Amino acid sequence: MEKSPKVYAEEDLYALLRPVTNKKGMTLRSSIESPICDVRIITSGGSTIPAHSSVLGSVSTVLEKILDRPRKHQYADKIVPILGVPCDSVFAFVRCLYSSRCTEEEMNKYGIHLLALSHVYRVPKLKQRCSKGLIKELTIENVIDVLQLTKLCDVPDLYVKCMKLVSENFKAVEATDGWKFLQVHDPSLELEILQFIDEAESKQKRMSKKIEEGSLYLELSEAMECLEHIFTEGCTSVGPCDVEVTKNKEPCKKFCTCQGLQVLIRHFVQCKKRVNGGCSRCKRMWQLLQLHSSVCDNSDLCRVPLCRYLISEKNRQFNSLELIASENFTSRAVMEAVGSCLTNKYSEGLSGKRYYGGNEYIDELETLCQQRDLFIRVSGTSIYFESMPYRLDESTGLIDYDMLEKTATLFRPKLIIVGASAYPHSVGAFLMMGMAHISGLVTASVLADPFEYCDVVTTTTHKSLRGPRGGMIFFKKDPVLWVDMECTINNAVFPGLQYWNWIWR
Repeated sequence: MEKSPKVYAEEDLYALLRPVTNKKGMTLRSSIESPICDVRIITSGGSTIPAHSSVLGSVSTVLEKILDRPRKHQYADKIVPILGVPCDSVFAFVRCLYSSRCTEEEMNKYGIHLLALSHVYRVPKLKQRCSKGLIKELTIENVIDVLQLTKLCDVPDLYVKCMKLVSENFKAVEATDGWKFLQVHDPSLELEILQFIDEAESKQKRMSKKIEEGSLYLELSEAMECLEHIFTEGCTSVGPCDVEVTKNKEPCKKFCTCQGLQVLIRHFVQCKKRVNGGCSRCKRMWQLLQLHSSVCDNSDLCRVPLCRYLISEKNRQFNSLELIASENFTSRAVMEAVGSCLTNKYSEGLSGKRYYGGNEYIDELETLCQQRDLFIRVSGTSIYFESMPYRLDESTGLIDYDMLEKTATLFRPKLIIVGASAYPHSVGAFLMMGMAHISGLVTASVLADPFEYCDVVTTTTHKSLRGPRGGMIFFKKDPVLWVDMECTINNAVFPGLQYWNWIWR
């Protein structure tokens, strides 16, 4: 049995009528002057709601345009169809237009419908009220339905609240009928939700990382202040030579950090393991000294050890250029990785008698460290090798290959280092080339590839490639002259020499 259309009486709206004003605030007419309803609102169920055109037109520009449409008869009633929602929701909508307010009961019953109607008919105040009301009524069960509506009705604050609720309770939302319906009928919104969740998780990770970094920066900043305090004024047990440190001295304000640094400094001075790079605590102290030199703005008067030398060497590298391949200044990323500008310099020879220029600050540092040289183990690998140089043709300046072949046949070396030679295997020798100065040109195919001819190729990572100070060894994977190059070179590097990097070729 079909329900008969519901009839709404004019008296239901009279109590809500208020003076009608235009956009300038001027009163047009009041409910007392115009009690007669001249508009009929038709709902989906066939029900009719009487209303006043002056009220509807004043609160909604869309309704105003509908009412201004020409009619077939001059005295015919104005009809406004509001379809697609229940009759009671339409009546609640009209009541809200008349009273400019919406009760909690109406919001609980018709909130979603009122939001849709306020969007369609452009009633911003009611739309805002519905948005706030629906935020309070959001649940795991209805959040997907509300979210779909917010996309249609352009309600950004409600949209964000829905997304956050879904993100925080995704497992529970995933089990609802709304989510299953969404997967079938609106995959684009499903993707949007998943992207929002992923972005929210990424943002949370970034925030956590930022908080951790901020905490670390504060700790490092405090450590830098304590370093200056210890080496300038002295603290409870450590201080500069010209300042007397008494055990009765009161602890400083940052005692915990200061005490830890003093323990680290005493260990750094006495430790013998760090000579071979085997002490993690000494490495940490060295990193703190490097960090201080990078942030210190008063190096001339700073009393923190090594600060002046590190800053002076960095300035020298930035402001001058030694015209040799090994002086190539490395990239910022490498500097950040290796941690010190001192790794960016060849320092062959004795202090004051270097083979390369630009070592004045390195010399000062080495002078300070000479006492520790007594503990360093000297490499004696050179005593195991005998070498024989080959000469150039003095008239041409080129290698005399005929003489080189005769020399190789007589000397019968185990390794010939190029230059260039076509005769190593005929005398039972390996052919090795050092291409440190031209590795960039070989990489760019400007010069010929030596790997086709050589059994071993060596290069550095810093001359042409702008890397840190280090070397690379390339070798043939297949045996050469019945020798397993891979095993032989690997054993020589580790545990033999230990400080070269190697790459298979």
